[in-house]
Amino acid sequence: MKLFSLFGLLEQNLHMAPAKRVEILSELQTHVDDRIQELQSNGFSPADAQERAVLEIGDPSQLAGAYYNVHETGSWRDVAMATVPHLALAAIFAFHLWTDLLWVVVGISAATFIAGVAWRNGAPQWAFPWLGYALAAPMLSWSLAMVAIAYGGWMLLTGGDIPLGVPLYIGIVLYIPLSMLLVIRIVRKAVRHDWLMVSLAALPLPFFATWMFMLHWRQGTLTPNKARALEYDADTAIVFLALAITTAMYLKVGRRLWRIGLLILSAPVMVAMAAIAYQASPHTFPTIAAIGLTVALLLSPILLDPGSVSYRSPLDDPNADLKPSPHPNS
Repeated sequence: MKLFSLFGLLEQNLHMAPAKRVEILSELQTHVDDRIQELQSNGFSPADAQERAVLEIGDPSQLAGAYYNVHETGSWRDVAMATVPHLALAAIFAFHLWTDLLWVVVGISAATFIAGVAWRNGAPQWAFPWLGYALAAPMLSWSLAMVAIAYGGWMLLTGGDIPLGVPLYIGIVLYIPLSMLLVIRIVRKAVRHDWLMVSLAALPLPFFATWMFMLHWRQGTLTPNKARALEYDADTAIVFLALAITTAMYLKVGRRLWRIGLLILSAPVMVAMAAIAYQASPHTFPTIAAIGLTVALLLSPILLDPGSVSYRSPLDDPNADLKPSPHPNS
């Protein structure tokens, strides 16, 4: 395997923040350069020294896994910071604070501010749950906006009038594509860090959607039944407490496959918990469909994974000098 192929495969399997990925590859490049220089001083030709150095590194996927276990296992500080938004939501539901618009605005503003500050400082792992809650408002509002448009169109066709003003419908039509573009841009940037972290950020979305559906359960379109919802606030708080526990386990589990398995297994359990809490049988078709859609949602960020950004080693340039590059600090 050539050095260029080795670094390309290694980068493809390094699911980390771009800055951390570049740092690791630079350190490894320096190590390889030093090893090639050592081998050449012992009588190896440049080509043989390069081949020997590559063989000594071993399988790039295993090496990437070892780097991932070391650098991506969250500290207890990361766990504490990442679980705060879940615990805050649990408290908001436990104390029925969601009925006060002030608390809703404060919560969304805090999540957006903290996620933005963390993102500007390198997007640590704990920032992704905050990012998920910051994006929950625009993403869930799309469904309400599209229902409002569909309901307005139906009323116009059947009754000749629309329930909301024309300017409001124009605002809704403009809001949906603009907010979608913003969310897609943020998600695509987050996937560059690690698509699995985007899945962690999206973990609360299915349960928010379930709660919103229950809020309008057995009522007219866009007519909330807050009295019914308040009866299930304690159960909803338990769901968000379970999200906090799942997030803590995710960050403390170092192996990537274990993290994927944790998300795939925990999502159906929490969907079933929500179904039981909202007095729906976990064996009914809607619940089974919700489980399938939840798992699909959590795995969907892999479709946006940009994959490997080609890493070119100077040792693989046919026009370059095969002597190892000097150490940056030399």
